[in-house]
Amino acid sequence: EFLGEFISISESDHESGKEVEAEIKMAVHFYMQRRNNIPIITYDHKNTILMINGVDMMSDVRSNLTL
Repeated sequence: EFLGEFISISESDHESGKEVEAEIKMAVHFYMQRRNNIPIITYDHKNTILMINGVDMMSDVRSNLTL
C-alpha cells in the first residue's frame, strides 16, 4: 500500500487487443509492504519513519531533530 502524488504518466500507443505499457513516476509519502499481514517495511516521509522488520531506522534522526 502506498500514498503519494503522480509526477508523470506516459503510455505507449493504444492498439486494439494489445497490452499497453505505462511508466508512472510518483512522489511517495507513505509506503508499507506486508508479508502474512505483518509489516516488513514502513516508510512515512511526513513523520520521518522508516521501519524495517520492526526496527525504526530513523529514531536517532528524529531525536537529533527533536521531532
